[in-house]
Amino acid sequence: DGGRLGEYTGYAGFSVGPLAVLGQGVLVDSKDDGDSNQQWIAYAEANWLLLGWINTKFAFDWTDPDQSASDDARNRFSIGLEPFLDQFLQVRLFYRVYNGPKNNLSANRDELLLEAHLFF
Repeated sequence: DGGRLGEYTGYAGFSVGPLAVLGQGVLVDSKDDGDSNQQWIAYAEANWLLLGWINTKFAFDWTDPDQSASDDARNRFSIGLEPFLDQFLQVRLFYRVYNGPKNNLSANRDELLLEAHLFF
């Protein structure tokens, strides 16, 4: 229907001893009925394996949903612990800070998350 979507991504990572760092950047370029939009997305995380069974993580997410709008960028900082209680169960405890447009209250908040992951 005259629309076009292009997605371009790059990613990299490295590890040194107990430290692992990962990063990814994405450009989403869309055009539909004469309207065009470029969206930028970035993610980075650093993991430090404290012991053989507990990981600490710091992560940063960023997005600019519409490059032509000057005040719609959002970011999120996360810090947390990821202990493996045994080989099948991981618990995650994270504190997250969301920052977004000032007039959007749901995009500006703090969260404390507790998750459990089962592995089969």
